Amino acid sequence: MNNNETKIQTFISIFVLILYFNFNANYLFCRDKKDMQVNVLYIMIIGKKILNHDSLPSTNSFAAHLLKHNDPEEGTVIQAGYQTKGRGQGDKKWNSDKNNNLLISIILFPELIRPDEHNLINIFVSLGICDYLDLYFPGSRIKKPNDIYYGKDKMAGILIENSIIDDRIKNSIVGIGLNVNQTNFPADLPNPTSQKIVTGDTYDLDDCLRCLLAALDARYKFVLYGDRFLLEEEYSRRLIQQEP
Repeated sequence: MNNNETKIQTFISIFVLILYFNFNANYLFCRDKKDMQVNVLYIMIIGKKILNHDSLPSTNSFAAHLLKHNDPEEGTVIQAGYQTKGRGQGDKKWNSDKNNNLLISIILFPELIRPDEHNLINIFVSLGICDYLDLYFPGSRIKKPNDIYYGKDKMAGILIENSIIDDRIKNSIVGIGLNVNQTNFPADLPNPTSQKIVTGDTYDLDDCLRCLLAALDARYKFVLYGDRFLLEEEYSRRLIQQEP
């Protein structure tokens, strides 16, 4: 390894340590709700700008509209208290009570991720959600292709829509539906659960959003600048093994 390669590797190592430090600072905020003042010592990508809406047809559709008609900055988050046409994977719908859960979409411009590496987006988002849930209870798992489970029950869903041009991902819309305070679900949903069902506690959605975005932001920076192999290994350990 020559001097330039050594310098680059050293820079990356230091940068990754900074990422972990900043995530831990937000982690401590989430652990101790009494201390509501935490200095943010780094520039967030995910969550730097949040657009709040009482209701939208779909946060992913609104994000796509912004990309077509505006010039949103990377990491812009669209949050809705309710979705009238919430979308899941394929033709599935995403059902959620009003103002009880987190319904968000994130706009990304992941230029350092090649189209053939697009699964890294799913990996960092899945791990970020698990990091967030670990703040409240350990043991969340990932079920392919896009679900987060606690035990045998579904806690969250992910919908990622990539726009690929030639050899690059032009933009990515990351939709997340996370069940927080909802306790009653439609009968046709086979196995839903929520943070409140698991713990019995009612959560402040603003606090939950801040903690979730901090976890996602740290994971995104790691996938851009850190060791992606480590992320893939951790993702594999979190996976629910499918029955043959």
